[in-house]
Amino acid sequence: MFSFRRDKTGFFVTIILLTIVGGTLISTLILLIAGMAQGNWKEYLLSVKWVLGSAWVACIVTVLVRLKIFKTQYERMLARRKNESDPQSSAQEADVSRSPE
Repeated sequence: MFSFRRDKTGFFVTIILLTIVGGTLISTLILLIAGMAQGNWKEYLLSVKWVLGSAWVACIVTVLVRLKIFKTQYERMLARRKNESDPQSSAQEADVSRSPE
């Protein structure tokens, strides 16, 4: 189940991607409708291509940023686990060296 508290980055990245897609859809439709109203919609194709290309680049950048954030969070988690396990292992080694055999 989705937990907003655990995955804030994923939530906000989803909002950003939906905003990009929504803006692209609306602007493309506006350009095409304006072109149809003027009678020559093909004049607006270059603008539509720019909108779609820009949206594609924005989506790729957003996903790459999310992957970088995920990698950073994963590395922090691994470092935290390593730090938590090191004191336990050194304490166990100290107990073994103190035990009379």
